[in-house]
Amino acid sequence: RDWRIVGSKGMIEIGQEVRLGKGNWTTIDCPPVGDHQREFVDSIIEGRPPSCDGHDGRASLEASLAIIRSEETGEAVHLPLE
Repeated sequence: RDWRIVGSKGMIEIGQEVRLGKGNWTTIDCPPVGDHQREFVDSIIEGRPPSCDGHDGRASLEASLAIIRSEETGEAVHLPLE
């Protein structure tokens, strides 16, 4: 099952791969996300906050993207990403 999270500044699709979209899609290399998906769904079913929220996820993803960009360019990358 695929997930699409839509925000005011872009989208994240989680399925066989993780993709970021804002006009164009960028595929992110990452380990399987099944456990994170399950935790999120369980928190909804159980009526409790998830163990990490969207802000935590966005911060982790942004840090990962900065590392990849820095490795590709050899330059420092400042957060938040543009």
